[in-house]
Amino acid sequence: MSIAEFSLGASYLQKGWQLAKQKELRAYLIIPVLFNVVFFSVMIYYTIQMMSGMIGGIGEGYALPAYLEWARSSIDFLLSAVEAFLWLVVGLVLVFVVGTTFTMITHLFIAPFNGLLAEKCEATQRELRYPEHSIWQIIGRSIARELQKLKYWISRAIPVLVIALILGFIPLVQLASPVIWYTFGAWMMAIQYIDIAADNNGLTFQQTLAVLRQNRSLIYGFGAIVMVLTVIPLVNLVIIPVAVVGATLLWVEKLEAGNLEVEKLEVEKLEAPAQ
Repeated sequence: MSIAEFSLGASYLQKGWQLAKQKELRAYLIIPVLFNVVFFSVMIYYTIQMMSGMIGGIGEGYALPAYLEWARSSIDFLLSAVEAFLWLVVGLVLVFVVGTTFTMITHLFIAPFNGLLAEKCEATQRELRYPEHSIWQIIGRSIARELQKLKYWISRAIPVLVIALILGFIPLVQLASPVIWYTFGAWMMAIQYIDIAADNNGLTFQQTLAVLRQNRSLIYGFGAIVMVLTVIPLVNLVIIPVAVVGATLLWVEKLEAGNLEVEKLEVEKLEAPAQ
């Protein structure tokens, strides 16, 4: 893992923020941000309401035998401590859910707008190498691509979750559990955003993965900073369009050359039997 490449990858989120503020792209940020605000607010509200009904009932209406009345204040304190702990757990779970599951689901709904944003961003950097698409042309293609990414995520999230849970019961080793989750999350966040520009340029999902695997330090650098900001309240409401712009810049400036290498290898494989 190259530290210089890792830092360079992380810097593209700041570049994305600087470009996203320009008037050429501002209009394309509105729908992703509005959807994020509504979706995240509704999901978090109902999650808290559901958990409040479960946790809020702890310690209410319990009865003690007369000979234990002297311990009621201590029991109330203990139950309050348990309730506080459970709310802490709920908070941590919400952070994880917001940072991964909610984000993956959100992309299904706003995929066409992200594709259009990536296209407009690329157009500010160079002449497009493909015809501009309307939002209607992008809808079917981008949603199908998001389902591919969701399938990829689920097939890996389940075993990662199992491993993390097993490690969570082993003293000292359990410290590796959040690191595993964070590393996996960083990889998925990078794939989620960089693939949008790759898809616009006609790469299959497997071709995109091949390019990303050739540039792991860059990819983890970008994904790591996105993962951190995705779980910060309020910041996570605007991170999606900013990350789309940053990932598009990263694709145009650093990763597309890797695509040429992938195409070259594929041509060599096709020609090999005829030699």
